[in-house]
Amino acid sequence: VFTGSMIGSGIFISPTGILRLSGGSVGVSLMIWVFCGILTILAALCLCELGMMFPESGGINTYLLKTYGSGLAFLHAWAYCLFIIPGKGAIQGLALGEYISRPFYPSCDPPQIIIQLIAVSLTLTVVTINCYSVKIAARLGIFFTFAKITALIIMSRLLVDCLFDDRTCRCVLVPCASNQLSNHAIVFQGLFPYAGFINLNVITEEIKRPERNLPFSIIFGVTFVLGVYIVVNCAYFLVLSPTEMLQSFSVALTLADRTITTWSWVIPLGVSLSVLGNLNNSSLANGRIAFVASQRNLLPQIFSMIQVTFLTPTPALSLNLILMIIFLFPSNIDSLIQGTQFMEWFFIGLSTLGLIICRWTHKDTPRPFKIPLIIPVIVTLISAFLVVTPLVFDPDPFILYATLFTVGGLLFYFPLVFFNLKIPYVDYITIFFQELLNVSPPLSM
Repeated sequence: VFTGSMIGSGIFISPTGILRLSGGSVGVSLMIWVFCGILTILAALCLCELGMMFPESGGINTYLLKTYGSGLAFLHAWAYCLFIIPGKGAIQGLALGEYISRPFYPSCDPPQIIIQLIAVSLTLTVVTINCYSVKIAARLGIFFTFAKITALIIMSRLLVDCLFDDRTCRCVLVPCASNQLSNHAIVFQGLFPYAGFINLNVITEEIKRPERNLPFSIIFGVTFVLGVYIVVNCAYFLVLSPTEMLQSFSVALTLADRTITTWSWVIPLGVSLSVLGNLNNSSLANGRIAFVASQRNLLPQIFSMIQVTFLTPTPALSLNLILMIIFLFPSNIDSLIQGTQFMEWFFIGLSTLGLIICRWTHKDTPRPFKIPLIIPVIVTLISAFLVVTPLVFDPDPFILYATLFTVGGLLFYFPLVFFNLKIPYVDYITIFFQELLNVSPPLSM
């Protein structure tokens, strides 16, 4: 789940965005990939210590609840279930539609409606499988992970062929402006391919021997993914010029057309399977967030119920599906990346700040895994920079919308959660959806 959730659409979308925001500099682009990989490892280790302190499923939602109380936990569930998860799912769906449709339109861009229809149909298929059987979804995840690694190995082999054919890099390490490395937009583009790293903490309860397996999975998994990303980017840069990369959204397909023209269809197939796997693994993990938040009375009761026949969190998965389809139709991938990463790192920063606070407020809580204090301090400061900079200096409309949407959650938190006011007829609505979806509360509730 961990590696499969990370390797997906990001490596096939972000290279162009990172190169564009770095002013066409190959050196800066590679530095961003390494920097974001290291930051991901540090943030994941912080969440790992929190996961050992509070070994419950729910990930960041659990840590915010234990550290700050129900207010921030509600805002996290609100933003994550209604904005971050569907936004990231829409990015994956649009990338999937782009790579599947692109080979059928070799001389022009595919129509946007075709991309959106492909995205809707495949998103619906993946979520339906997750609603039907967790076991089948997990097995598909293994297959898709194998397929995506195979596709990346083929692309990496192109790098080796280029080296042995005495090809030289078609790009140069051009100087960059002084503010390039401090540009939040380029960092968000670089963090997006690693965004699946938090999925492991969502299912902490289901991991055997988490005190050993969780840190090992984080360090090995992110390091492995970082290595794969660097090798694949080198393949891009050795074969394609910066201009060619900046003109291509489907950069992997452009690479295939340039190097293996006869078998170039293999790359879009591998990329499509890769993104499908990422979408599948994300659905497998993210559906549990609304499920856990509802069990804690942070979301409506219906989302804490499971399907009677298949024993899957069908209401939570259905909510994700509906919102993902809505997010597909603005179709601006860059804005979706900026908005989702902004909100995600806002809550990651709160979690790492909470870890610092817990060193004093939870001194006696057992810690099977403990990191040096400097690590959460670094991650908290970087997260604060990533959140404050776009709001103050370069406010993207989508980021402003995400901020207002999250803060607006307080209008629901205080009457419905804090004061526990009951909405008229809500029980009848819950019963209606129970009968419609054939769901009931788990026996353990």
